[in-house]
Amino acid sequence: MAARTDVRVWVWASLCLGLLVGCEPAPPVCFELMLECEGVSAPDFATLHREVLQPRCGTGGSCHVEDDVPAGNLRLDERALAYEQLVDPQRDLIVPARPECSHVVRRVTSRTRFVQMPPAAPLTDEETCAIIAWVGAGAR
Repeated sequence: MAARTDVRVWVWASLCLGLLVGCEPAPPVCFELMLECEGVSAPDFATLHREVLQPRCGTGGSCHVEDDVPAGNLRLDERALAYEQLVDPQRDLIVPARPECSHVVRRVTSRTRFVQMPPAAPLTDEETCAIIAWVGAGAR
């Protein structure tokens, strides 16, 4: 029994040390975009937030609003906070200039239950292409 406990302690200590030292994050998982968005001009973030993110994902009754714990710990109701959280490299939600490697793009283009965002009704192709174009242009 003591040997099993020693192994558990060693594994736990190794994990903690790895977190403190700062292990390299896993590279983003890329996928094939199935939606054609050529010719869509990239909106600035203020426009994208005002026309897509805030009304579809960050209003009363939505999942990403001020709450004890918003879904995915992501708030989309306030523009500055939404931008800060989306482009945070530690979160891997957006990979600037690489929509095919961005978690948010994967979620808004999915039609798989429990993956699709927003869950109740998918974004329109126009709304989805606006997100893809913004990310593709560098997410500025």
